[in-house]
Formats: sequence, C-alpha cells, structure tokens
Amino acid sequence: MGLLSRLWGLVSAPAPVVRVPVAPTQPVVAPPALVAPPRPQAQEPGQEPERECTSHRASDADLAAALQHDLRCRAQRLLESLTHEPDLAYVVQALSEEIADALPQIPAAAQAGLALTVDANVQVQDLVRVFERDPSLAQALLKTANSSYYCSASPCTSIDKAVVKLGRRGLRNVLLNQLMQGLVCRPGAAFGDMPREVWSHMSESAPLARRLAPGFGGNPEEAFALALLHDAGKLVLFEAASAARRKRRREVCVDDPTKIAACLDLLHEPLGGLAVFTWGFGPEVARVVANHHRHPPPQQPSPLSEAVFLADAIQLAGDVNSLGLEALWARGRLSGSPVRVEELPTDTWSRRAIVARS
Repeated sequence: MGLLSRLWGLVSAPAPVVRVPVAPTQPVVAPPALVAPPRPQAQEPGQEPERECTSHRASDADLAAALQHDLRCRAQRLLESLTHEPDLAYVVQALSEEIADALPQIPAAAQAGLALTVDANVQVQDLVRVFERDPSLAQALLKTANSSYYCSASPCTSIDKAVVKLGRRGLRNVLLNQLMQGLVCRPGAAFGDMPREVWSHMSESAPLARRLAPGFGGNPEEAFALALLHDAGKLVLFEAASAARRKRRREVCVDDPTKIAACLDLLHEPLGGLAVFTWGFGPEVARVVANHHRHPPPQQPSPLSEAVFLADAIQLAGDVNSLGLEALWARGRLSGSPVRVEELPTDTWSRRAIVARS
C-alpha cells in the first residue's frame, strides 16, 4: 500500500472522527513520551532561528499530543504579546484550550468520495456518480482534465472520459482541492483578504510541487496533495476567528494587523498538522504539514517535504531567480544535490507558467 493510500487513511464507510485530547490549560507539561528539545544552537548569519518542535520525535501514537503541546507552547508565547489585542488573544486562547472543537470536520459525503478513490477495485461508474451529483465537482473535474498538464489531442467533454483520464490519484486531488476551498471563510473585516490570499497560495503551490517532485524522487500527485494541505492551519485559525465572531455576536477587532500575521506565522504548522491528522490523513502527512518550513528539518530525508518546501518558497517569491536555488537549498537544508532539480524543464521555475499549465 503506497503513501497515497496512507495519505487518505479512509475506508469505504465514513471514517470516524479522531478526537484530539485536550490537555489542562495550566501548567504546560510536555507529554511524557517526548524528550525536551535541546536549546537552539547559534545560527549562521541570515539563517532563520529554529522553533520549538517536538512532534518530529514523537511516535505515531503520541503525535496528536505532541502537536497539541507544540501548539499550546506557541500560543502561550503569543499571548504574552497580545495584551493590547484582547479579541485576538481570545481566539488564540480558544485554539490552545479547545482545539478538538475548533477543527473543522470533513463532511461525510467528501469522506465517502475520497474513500472510493483509494479502493483499487472501485468501478468507473461509481466514481462517475460522485462527480455527477455535484455540478461544482463536475466542472472542476472537466477543467482539470482539459488542463495542459493532462493535455491530449482532443478536448474531454464527458465526465466518464475525464474520470478514466485522471485516474484515482488525479480524482483524489480534484476532490481535495474542492474540499480545501470549501474551508475558506470570512472571519471579518480585520482579516481583509487574508483567507482568499492564503487559499490562492495553497492552490498555486500545488502544481509547483507536482512539477518539482520528480527532481527529489517524489510522486507528483502526492506532492500536489500535500501542497494543497500545507497551509491548512491558517484556514483553521480563520475559522476559529469566525467562530469567535459568531459566539460573541460582534466583529473581531484588531488594532495592529501585524499581530494577525504573527499568529498565522507561529501557529499554522502545528494547527495544520493537528487538522490533517484529525481528518484521517495519517501521521506521515501530519508531520510534513506540521513542519513544512523545515525548522528543524526532518530526521529522515523526505522527498515530498522538500518539494513542498521549495514550492511554497517559489510561489511566495514569484520566481526562483529572486531567491537563488542555492540559498533555498541551504535554508531548507535539503538533502542530495540540486542538480536533478536544476535539470527540470525551464518553465518549472515560473509560478505563472505552472499555474497556467495546471
């Protein structure tokens, strides 16, 4: 069974919801299975400092507790700087104390559709029916089937042909794309266009990761899926702000927008790791999402983590030439040689070209 089967971690019946255990709010105590992280070493000039991250050393069984511990430690550090932002502090406190209730859940229909795509014995007509029932899914399927990545001599105009053309892996990514897009919410005026911008970044990083993956020896469709998930923690934070807005029946007021950016920056990795683990995507995926900025890098080489890291950086910059491949390689402490990546087609390095081709 390959990584994609583990990635989705779903069965033909709707998967049970994994409840993340909520630890007491005071004091913060590391899970007993974890080893306290060493003190950060002196950093080279221009190198970003490493953040506390114990989840990469946790066993699969302890991963949820380790991710929650990381989240609560980071939240406490943030709360010290949010004394003049009570509404934002309320959101952060709620995330750290009530994470099991704060995480959005995957609808049962989406679970059932994803489950079919991991069934090696599924019939084509069963997959066709998933897309026939939802016009938006059908439209997304046909758009993907006719993209330049899946290019063919003649356009694909039927769902039946599109299902056969994409195969189960491609269909999973169509479903996942629609699922993640559905999590984009409107937390209030203080957040402006941040949710839409985050989703644009995620959706543009995915085709970049797909093109970069072969340079690291990774599967393109798996890299696409992980890049779609990598900033899920930011969407969770936006949803938590929306929940606070509904619960308190008023806008979430923020005087200093840089505080929102600080919350997103510090919390989104453990939040995203907890989200995908709770959704049933498995510990391997949760680890990549929870540490996609590679601070510190994984203990074992991870081709998909490296492809997602590079795609994330290139999408944000717009072009690799403004960053330098060697600088990115050092920043992410990527394994192996960049030669294989350098030998990829030239248009791999253009964000606009990749998005147009996807």
